[in-house]
Amino acid sequence: MEQVRDNANWCEKESCLNVFAMLKHIASNPETPSAVLFMMAKLSSPGLLKRIAGNPNCTAELAAEIANHKLPEVRLAVCDNPFVSESIISQLVTDSSPDVRYALAENHNLAVSVLEVLAEDENPYVAHRATRTLQRLNKAEGRKGQVFPWLVRHFTSADQASNG
Repeated sequence: MEQVRDNANWCEKESCLNVFAMLKHIASNPETPSAVLFMMAKLSSPGLLKRIAGNPNCTAELAAEIANHKLPEVRLAVCDNPFVSESIISQLVTDSSPDVRYALAENHNLAVSVLEVLAEDENPYVAHRATRTLQRLNKAEGRKGQVFPWLVRHFTSADQASNG
């Protein structure tokens, strides 16, 4: 009889794990409606909240709630959502956790002004990472005008020849 009870407990635990895995997939799915994400967030599971924070259908209000979570790894997940509002980003720039600020400093989609603030961060790792991200952005911008450098040189030399 003891064996049967142990098997029943194991099945309950296994079922719970399967449901949780299913919820994580639903929270990660970009087609999950924001109303469903909001209801799932009420479970207050850090694992689910991290997935919800990265979902493009996570509303600004829900992202703001998640950005105020007590665990830094949950707040950090908000940094990866490209649709997070500027006010939430401004809040996270001054987050108490250097890990959260470092995650922001890695984000190439942030405004340059935010990265410049992070480049002055008190934590040297955050400041260095933000500086590196700014350098990469500057390099990428410098290349935009150089898509066809031979064409630019050709027109410049042809223009100089006709004027000279």
